[in-house]
Amino acid sequence: MRYFDNSPQIVGPNDTFDDPIYRAKHTPVALSKTLSVKLFLDAYSKGIFPWDKVGNIFTWWSPCPRAILNPKDFHVSRSLKKWIRTHQFDVTIDSCFEKVIQQCAATTLKRPQTWISPEYINVYKQLHKLGYAHSVEIWIDNKLAGGIFGLALASIFHGESMFSESSNASKIAMLSLCEIMIVKQIHTLDCQLMHSHLASLGVKSIERECFIQLVKLNSKLQFTAEKWDISEFELEFSRKSSGSGKI
Repeated sequence: MRYFDNSPQIVGPNDTFDDPIYRAKHTPVALSKTLSVKLFLDAYSKGIFPWDKVGNIFTWWSPCPRAILNPKDFHVSRSLKKWIRTHQFDVTIDSCFEKVIQQCAATTLKRPQTWISPEYINVYKQLHKLGYAHSVEIWIDNKLAGGIFGLALASIFHGESMFSESSNASKIAMLSLCEIMIVKQIHTLDCQLMHSHLASLGVKSIERECFIQLVKLNSKLQFTAEKWDISEFELEFSRKSSGSGKI
């Protein structure tokens, strides 16, 4: 019989995470001093994600409740539909992953702190090269106006962060991601933590136990990491660029 352990697990770069179902819901389930691609893939496959770095310690979380979205349930409001009809923009995929993650990591007056440290960025860049991590970019007037990035593992896309430099740009990025997920038969967008903005887009909360069961089933599916090509997708709401992207 396994017993609940409220203390975080200490992991190294070649370790594996314990089942988070037996760990704390509102504090880190694990701590590490180093990062690795292996550690990241094992974490996501068990419903765990990296978050704040405290001093020289990286924290790993599996909160309850968990925020998720069926991509078919993304709520396109009347105002967003109108914005899409009346504005010119382009959508690209994986055209400038590093630039998107740098923008997500940038601090602003409204967001004076960021959890995305240079060490995290380095691992995500490696995951991108391996075909696990992806970005969706929104361009307005040939400028990067918004984007979102995360990891695709079988039928779950683990969304990590998004940014917007223009009104509605991050919503369009998320909508485009949902359209891509539908085509690629990725059935769940892991949004991690619920807040009012996500709720307005159709995101729902589920118990951690339900999410852990979901990722356990997902880990049994056959899956090959691959680069995404914008030409594969017909996006209903989003307008896609015919080029490879703008830098």
